[in-house]
Amino acid sequence: MKLRICILTVLACSLATEAGAQPISVDEAVRLGLERNTQVRAVRAEADAADAERRAARASLLPSIEARASYLRLSDNIPEAEFSFPGSDTTLTLLPVELNRYHSEISIEQPLFSGGRIAGQARAARLQRDAGALQARQIEADVAFEIRQAYWHLYESHALLEAIDASLEQIEAHVREVEGGVREGILLQADLLSARVRRSEILLERIDAENAAEYARLELNRLIGRPLAAEVEPASDVDDVAVPPFASLQAEVHRAHPSIDALERHVEALQTLHRSTRGAWLPEVAAIGRYIYARPNPYFFLQQDEFRSSWEAGVSARWSLFDGGRRSAETARARADLSSAEARLDELREQVDVLLNRRYLETRRAGRSVDVAAEAVEAAAEALRITRAHFREGVVLASDVLEAEQVYHNARVRLTRATAERAVARAAMINALGRVW
Repeated sequence: MKLRICILTVLACSLATEAGAQPISVDEAVRLGLERNTQVRAVRAEADAADAERRAARASLLPSIEARASYLRLSDNIPEAEFSFPGSDTTLTLLPVELNRYHSEISIEQPLFSGGRIAGQARAARLQRDAGALQARQIEADVAFEIRQAYWHLYESHALLEAIDASLEQIEAHVREVEGGVREGILLQADLLSARVRRSEILLERIDAENAAEYARLELNRLIGRPLAAEVEPASDVDDVAVPPFASLQAEVHRAHPSIDALERHVEALQTLHRSTRGAWLPEVAAIGRYIYARPNPYFFLQQDEFRSSWEAGVSARWSLFDGGRRSAETARARADLSSAEARLDELREQVDVLLNRRYLETRRAGRSVDVAAEAVEAAAEALRITRAHFREGVVLASDVLEAEQVYHNARVRLTRATAERAVARAAMINALGRVW
């Protein structure tokens, strides 16, 4: 058990920190990504736009107030209404024309009845806003999973480099021993060539591991919004956290999941819109009022050259009797959109259940794989130690040492990958639950 703990501790350590490399924990990487990631910023902006649409729809329920003002200058050739007395030169102007016309008014309109159409649109907009916020949470959870996945891939690459360097050190020591045996005539040149071939294989493996580490670093920097050329060093270890029972995980998903909740809000909004389309068949009623201050005021015919005020108040009704089938088409389209959303909601629920089952099985398998791989490393390390001792005593061949070293190296690589896969599997489980943390 102590050896297993030592092995996991060694695998958790990265290569010696490069100049300028910045150690970063997985939680810190997720926080940086949620703050700087372009996809998260975009979905948050879309949620803000949905909230603006909700406020605009809600404003339709409130009274609208409008103010107007104008000035007109009429041409001088407009005749005035005059009356001349028979047999007299006296002329009486009955209706003078005011050439300078000033008009100002304030009007107000309050919807009284729209068959539920305006209220339904406002409620649907609020539900769509809530759906957008929930979808933004799901995107954040997806981005957090991508960050964790990239982080543990970088962790795996560094741990692989550590294992490869340890194997390279061992094989270099073996090559020196074989070279000494060849000089003394107790080993064959073929043994030396085999050792050198094994060393070349490890060097080639290290080149691939270096490239994988570089790719993982670039991907992690991209996801957390850092410069691609920035050096980064994983500082977190893979904790052995027990997986909760599947029943509790399933209950959590059914209780609250951002994607499911968002689509449920969307379906509810479409139901509201479908009901509100029926209001288009009913008349619209609104209370109206207007205050006028003008010169001349049209209601004061004999006082054209004075500013006069007046007001109006009443009720207006509008009823569309025939529109060529447009309302029927809108109702049919709303019904079709609702049916489509309801079908997608049923499919999403099934997909989430299947995904949760898969993630749970993968997490359990990854945990078992780490235990088995750790035991294999312990056994391979002991076998390599014994084989080296027997080689120095002349009991086994040099090829046996190479074979034991390769078995030990492969066991360490499997343990490294299994450890990283367990971390990724747990991150995938968090994502399947729709959570960021």
